[in-house]
Amino acid sequence: MVSVIYRFLLIIFLKNNVCNSFPQYKIAVNYLRIAQASQFCQTHFKAILYGDLWYREEEEQGKHDAKRHPELLNIMKSCHLAIGVNDAVKSFLNPIQERMEYYRLEQNYARCLVMQDASTPWSQDSALDCAGTHNAILQTLKDSSLYGLARSLHVAPQQIDYECAWRLSDWNVLVDTDGGVGPNIPKRAAGSSALLLQSRSFERAHYKALKCLQLRDELAVESAIVAAQRAVSELFKLTSIESTKHIYHGLCRLRMLQQIEDFGEVHFSRQIDCEQDLLNRWREQDELLHSEFTLLETILSQRLSIFSTAGIRAKRKWVPPAVYSTLLLLIHESRLRGFVDCAVRNVVLIGKQELPANVQSVVMLENAQLNWSAGQPVLAKELAWEVMNSTKYTDPMVKGVACRLYGEFLAEGHSQEIKSLCSDYFQQAEKCVQFVLSRQTAAAAAGGEQKTSPGNVPASHRCFEVDRNFTVQHTVAKYADREFVRLTKFIRSQEWEARKTNLARMEVELVRLREETQRATDQRRKDLGRSLHFMQKNLQRDKKAAEEVEQNRWDYLNLALCYYLMYAKQSTIVSDMVIFRIMSLWLNNQENTSAKELIEESLLTIPSYKFIAVLPQLTPRVGLDSGVGALVQKALIRCALDHPHHTLPFVFAQLHAYKDQPDHETPTNDNRLMGVREVYKKLRKEPTLEQMLHQTERMNLALIELANKTLSNSPSFREYTMTKRDPLGQLEGLDLIHCPTVELPVLKTGNYRTHIVGIRRWDAKVIGVGGINAPKKLACLCLNGTKRTQLLKGKDDMRQDAVMQQVFGIMNILLRHDKETAHRKLSVRTYKVVPLSRQSGILEWCNNTMPIGAWLLTGHAKYRPQDLEPTAARKKFSNNAVAGMTLPKKLKNYEEICDKIRPVFRHYFLEQYLKPGVWFERQQNYIKSVAASSMIGYVLGIGDRHVQNILIDKLTGEVIHIDFGIAFEMGKNLPTPETVPFRLTRDIVDGMGISGVEGVFRKSCEKTLEVLRNNQTVILAILEVLLYDPLYSWNVLSNKKANRRQQQAFLSPSGDADEADGAVGGLPMDAANINVTAERTLMQVEEKLLGQEDNKYISVDGQVQMLIFNAMNKRNLCQVFAGWQPYL
Repeated sequence: MVSVIYRFLLIIFLKNNVCNSFPQYKIAVNYLRIAQASQFCQTHFKAILYGDLWYREEEEQGKHDAKRHPELLNIMKSCHLAIGVNDAVKSFLNPIQERMEYYRLEQNYARCLVMQDASTPWSQDSALDCAGTHNAILQTLKDSSLYGLARSLHVAPQQIDYECAWRLSDWNVLVDTDGGVGPNIPKRAAGSSALLLQSRSFERAHYKALKCLQLRDELAVESAIVAAQRAVSELFKLTSIESTKHIYHGLCRLRMLQQIEDFGEVHFSRQIDCEQDLLNRWREQDELLHSEFTLLETILSQRLSIFSTAGIRAKRKWVPPAVYSTLLLLIHESRLRGFVDCAVRNVVLIGKQELPANVQSVVMLENAQLNWSAGQPVLAKELAWEVMNSTKYTDPMVKGVACRLYGEFLAEGHSQEIKSLCSDYFQQAEKCVQFVLSRQTAAAAAGGEQKTSPGNVPASHRCFEVDRNFTVQHTVAKYADREFVRLTKFIRSQEWEARKTNLARMEVELVRLREETQRATDQRRKDLGRSLHFMQKNLQRDKKAAEEVEQNRWDYLNLALCYYLMYAKQSTIVSDMVIFRIMSLWLNNQENTSAKELIEESLLTIPSYKFIAVLPQLTPRVGLDSGVGALVQKALIRCALDHPHHTLPFVFAQLHAYKDQPDHETPTNDNRLMGVREVYKKLRKEPTLEQMLHQTERMNLALIELANKTLSNSPSFREYTMTKRDPLGQLEGLDLIHCPTVELPVLKTGNYRTHIVGIRRWDAKVIGVGGINAPKKLACLCLNGTKRTQLLKGKDDMRQDAVMQQVFGIMNILLRHDKETAHRKLSVRTYKVVPLSRQSGILEWCNNTMPIGAWLLTGHAKYRPQDLEPTAARKKFSNNAVAGMTLPKKLKNYEEICDKIRPVFRHYFLEQYLKPGVWFERQQNYIKSVAASSMIGYVLGIGDRHVQNILIDKLTGEVIHIDFGIAFEMGKNLPTPETVPFRLTRDIVDGMGISGVEGVFRKSCEKTLEVLRNNQTVILAILEVLLYDPLYSWNVLSNKKANRRQQQAFLSPSGDADEADGAVGGLPMDAANINVTAERTLMQVEEKLLGQEDNKYISVDGQVQMLIFNAMNKRNLCQVFAGWQPYL
């Protein structure tokens, strides 16, 4: 019935949209009442959709306060909570009137308790009547992990909280005293009452099953489990299946019952000597991913209650290790997920157990990290020190963790020199970990598995995961690198220059005094001698201090490189990222002999797959005239042998760098070209690569030839049919190479034979897509039967676009491996870009996409025909570029345009996605992708974000950014400087729904920026290698479309964009200018990642607020280039 009504309403809605020009034919519908009905039926997506439609209609009528309508806010708040989109709830809360709900979302339960206590009438007459308040306080106590206090509240038998009882192992509750049904719940309930009734039934049966375990009543346990399963089944029937949140809770309950059944097999001796199998099975289940930590915490807490029901013999043998292993896992996961109250509670609980000394030491180390993160450094250091120095803790893995943590605590507080910390603590930690892992390796080599000593926590436990991967090596490298950077900045500072100047003056003064002493009388000579002596002493001391600074700087460089190189051999995400810092330190400090020797000895011992990420920056340094070039050649050859499909495109891009021009114009003495030819010569001698090289070269040369081929007198040619005379038309059956525009994951094994997608042929039809350089659309038929669309570009440098896609890919890795951003599925969409030469390349065609501007052009005419047309608005806005237009006049003109053209982008989602669930999901995808791309774009300084450079995926709703010719704040150097950090215009915001930039968008921005700021070292290392790349184009007036438009208007009187490019875009930059520009850009990025704005340091949420304000500020938007179209 609900579906039938929805389809009927959809028809009405679509008809009303068509009747925009004829309002008298519209059918009036009160969408707010429909939203309330949908909420009652638990069709949450429909309720959100109709609530949004009601608000939009009210807004169209000028009722801008409709957004704060109490009924609408209640619907939106309840529905978003029901489907688990908590980020959106804040935008529907009144922080003044609904502070407790606000604090609850922030997990600030202590403040909730204070407010609840203050707002509750505690007189004897009234306290017991406040059932709602009582339940709210009870829930807050449980959320705070205060189950003992919650259990101690005086309640009627009908209100017994079974969860508190089983968590506290209180088996004295009489199960049947609540009568099965609460006093206010009818026997035949419906809706939320029925859900409450069945949930209560489950809690009662679940508690009864656990209690009967304690009583060893096997039949009663089975009966209670059946009753609980029946209750879960009824809950599934009553619960909406629109969101998986309810399903996860039901599955969690079923798994809890399964645990009771599993334990019953052992407890009632149905199986003999199977305890270890049971624990292993549970351990494997714990390794599975969980949607919410609270579900995992419930399962583990019930396991502890189950263990408490075990018999005396079991409690003497296998239960104690299982108990403290479970508690350790709970503490560790709670700490990592930010559930501090839960972690503290379990630390206290495990302290009540009779623990072996080594287990107690692991608890102390978890407690130390908990105190450090809570801002209690003294207690944290004391705990780590106790474990490190006490003789009763003998587990080498524990000793290693303690040494690492204590060293980190001291390093963070700058309490001791890093060199001494390295020798005193970090090296000891490394030796301990190596000892443990060597024993495991020896046991594995002997054909067995190392057994953990009784009373020890296994080294495979999750709380040792960080240290098993030699994080201590990264710790040393990180802090040594920090000191190297600090000393490098100091040496480049004005203070250092003043010191050097002072030393030079002292030396001059010393020479003068010596000369004067030789000419002076005896008494005068004596006075001058004393002055000379003191000056010599001061000079020697100052020189020694300066030499120590220089020596310490190089020592820290070598220490950082040494440990980075060691850590790069590990197989973790963090270790994969250090290759960028290694490259940066190596390439920027080539004058240091020790560092150079260290690199030459150790660089090629790093697994070859880790070099794939830096190939774009390594390949340009392949020249013959330096030690760097020789080592790069070795690295390229090694990568080509192990990962040819990832390496050869970069080799051929350098080899064919000048293939866009006639052969006689190719330089004969180009050092880079000679170096890559040497690499190619050596690769051709490898039998495994011979045919692959032949196929790759034929393909690349054919693509370059077609890219630069003039197919028509007009650049906007429509279609061309290839013949057998075209080299690309001759290619077929390329089965040894991978299609260049298909992403191929890097495999550590290097076995790509079953993973590559070969090429059968290219379609003869070539389609022109329009543009100055006449890009060509190709269709490539792959050997797996898939036809892939590609875009071939000539006379256009694709290297910067390729590099930006590389940086996006790395940032996506960082976002995927942060729990908060991974849970929210935050990322920026990428596509494959492969440079073929200096002025040609091929890129992946983004299928099922369209520019946002293309839809807006028709959308405004369709949904707001009475508004000013976008083309007319652009013409009017271009008046802002006329000489004499002051800022107030520009602002007034912009506001007049905005008054005549209203945003319509919300209609894209309504017409594209007709099912409410799909509509909501695609809108969420859109919001999150806009947030992630905005924050990353801000950090990287990406400009030129007009509506044709932002695509939207019709299938997923995500935005895809293209054309990155303007990056690293170069947009501020254009004739019309860019004044906004990213595009957040009215139409972009309109697509986000009723909450706009609040709720999901703001939280997604904050979490993305938080990850970027937390990984600033990695990001700066990546960008440092990129920005010092000798091939990187730093000239803002390069041959990119954004510059062409503005050059055509401002620089070239004839209006010829290509002439403007030729006049300004090809100017070479010397190495000194490149270094100065790169350093300035890095400083700008670093300031953003530090939250430094206008010489002030601001928090993440403050920085996001400032960016959103600047992006939406009319005074900024009215000053942008007319082609940017800020009114859309």
